[in-house]
Amino acid sequence: MMVEKGKRFYEKKKQKMMERFERFLMIIKSHLKLIFSDSKTEELLVKMQNEYENLYSQLPYLGTRKSSLLFLLIDSTSLLAVMRILEKEGMLLDEIGKLCFDYYESIANTRRSSQNSGKTDITSLLLSKNYLFQKEFIYGQQIYAKESQLKKFPEGYVYEFVEGDGETFDYGVNYLECAVYKFFKEHDAERFIPFICIYDFVMARAAGYGFKRTQTIWNGAPFCDFRYSKNNTTVRAWPPETLPEFKKIKKIKKVDSYL
Repeated sequence: MMVEKGKRFYEKKKQKMMERFERFLMIIKSHLKLIFSDSKTEELLVKMQNEYENLYSQLPYLGTRKSSLLFLLIDSTSLLAVMRILEKEGMLLDEIGKLCFDYYESIANTRRSSQNSGKTDITSLLLSKNYLFQKEFIYGQQIYAKESQLKKFPEGYVYEFVEGDGETFDYGVNYLECAVYKFFKEHDAERFIPFICIYDFVMARAAGYGFKRTQTIWNGAPFCDFRYSKNNTTVRAWPPETLPEFKKIKKIKKVDSYL
């Protein structure tokens, strides 16, 4: 029943999601052209589109509630399609990671410009530290965390809200289960997880609030510890192996040479 419901859900949204992916590729294209010829870039874009369509057809159904964080899984799947094709082209993991990082910084700058211009679209809101630290937003995080703990969708997120300590952070979220990690693991793509995770640092740094994380599920920890501080700063997350969460590398032998 759940599988059929998921198929209907994604099929209904497929055209919109494919169009969204095409817009995403137009941004990626500018980064690819710094590395490849124009003709090779166009060839890669077609392959990436086909790869995304294949991955999209396999996405798990997480429901439609805000607590599902479905947009995180879809955005991560977009990048997975890109990373897979680049790896097939012979790019090294650190080269793929740097391209992702540069992409993150470019969209962060775009969103920051939108915010500074007074626009109130969702992308500029997500980059606004005033929005992220409003009482209403924080209360919503508490509600969504409780909803996630019902575990209605086994392939989804499960997380808990953490009250701030009044000194080092304002509030936090512990991700006990991660939909992106599960999906990537299922598709033998765990080696790419670090390049998804550094997104959190880039966005926080661009918005001007403090973000810290000392451990991740990918690294063998029981949960990912996200901590947010309104009046603090965030480190630049490149190279990622300098981050505390990378100091206890436990698995994924394919990444050993990179880290």
